[in-house]
Formats: sequence, structure tokens, C-alpha cells
Amino acid sequence: MNQCRTTTDCPLTTRRSWLRGLLSLASVSAPGFWLGQAEAGNGLGGVRLRLSEFPALQSDGGSVIFTFNQGVTAVMVNRESSTTFHGMSPVCTHAGCQVDKYNSLADEISCGCHGSTFSIDGRVTGGPAEEDLPSFATSFDGVDAVTVQVPGLDVSIRSIAVHSLTVTTRRLRLTFPTTELGRYRVLYTPDLTSIPQQANFSTTPGGAATQNLLTGNGNVMNAYVDVPAGTTRGFLTLRLLLTEY
Repeated sequence: MNQCRTTTDCPLTTRRSWLRGLLSLASVSAPGFWLGQAEAGNGLGGVRLRLSEFPALQSDGGSVIFTFNQGVTAVMVNRESSTTFHGMSPVCTHAGCQVDKYNSLADEISCGCHGSTFSIDGRVTGGPAEEDLPSFATSFDGVDAVTVQVPGLDVSIRSIAVHSLTVTTRRLRLTFPTTELGRYRVLYTPDLTSIPQQANFSTTPGGAATQNLLTGNGNVMNAYVDVPAGTTRGFLTLRLLLTEY
């Protein structure tokens, strides 16, 4: 795998850069609130990559590897043509090493451990590996977004309810499943034409809504968001952060 040349290239101790990654907005209801439509559910998570945020995917032959749970699970996406993208696991089927990103000059994905090679779509082309890289279904909106279906990843807002109401504040309780070590943010917008803004929250019913990042534990969790009491509608988005290698 490519390594950072200097600490300036990768200032984080993890040698990774946090990139924005929008996943889902669930369709549920709370008194007076209108919410958008979900992309994820039924055990499949539509990881939505915007080409504007992943420059490597803006050109044919581009390749990225990212994780959504701090390195536990990695996903590779390769762009073969203007409309064809391939999603797959970057874990070599020979001995479990992580392969390198697709190299357009060599026209292959290579494994640095034992020399196995794979094509841009993950098919094995050279041993000792004998099986293809596990593939994930992808779809392209034709403009700027590629969605990769990652099995077992469920990102959705299962319910939203008014937890409490005061003269000045309405507190909403968002309930959603989490991926262990996944990092989540909550965004709010009053309508579909406005740019969503970060919404602070609390993870306890009575706590101050001062958090902006929640780390998942693999279970269903709650986030408590405060909005002005007079607000009658809005859109809440659950965003899962992605990390690019």
C-alpha cells in the first residue's frame, strides 16, 4: 500500500484523512416534522461517494480504498470508464493481506504479500490467489455520486420522536443502528433547497446538546437534537464519516 512520505502529508497519527461521506436519511415522522427518504436498509448500506470529494475517481483508471469503521472494514472502488465503477473488498483471497489500489499503468491490482494480481473489477489474474476479490454492487447517478452496496452495513434512522418540549426548545430523539467504531454526525436543514448544517446533539436524554460526533458501538443508539420550539418542519440526515487510505 502507498505510505505517507512525511508527517506533513498525513498529519493525523492514523496516517489517514477524514473525508465526508453521506450515507442515509430515513423516512420517519415526528409531530410537525417532514423528513427525507432513506437510502439504506434491509442489511444493505448504500455508501455514497461524491466524485468531487474523491479526486482519484474523477478519471478513468482511478482507485480509492476507504473504511467507515476505523480500519475494521475496507472497501475499494475503481473507475473503469465514464459510467462503469467496480466495488470490492481489498482483502486478498490468498492469505488475507490488503491489496494495493488499482494501478492503471500496470493495469492490475497487486498484493504485496505474495504477488497475487487482480483485474480492475477484482477478477484474479495471477496466483497464488485462486479466487476473485468479493465484489459489491455499484450504481452511478451520471453526475457526481457513486453508491456502493456494502453487505451488513445498515445506516438508517429508525425513528424520530419528540422527547421533550419547553417554551424555547423542542428536543427530538433519533434512534438508529450503529456500526462498531463507525463515526456519525447529524445534519439539519429546514428544506430541501438549503445546504444541510451540522446539528449538535446529546447522547443522553437530559444532557446538553454539545456533541457533534458519535462513535458507534454496534448497537442501536440515540441522539437528542434540540430545535427551536416554533420550528414546524425540517430534514435530519445521519452521516457516516469515511476514511480514505
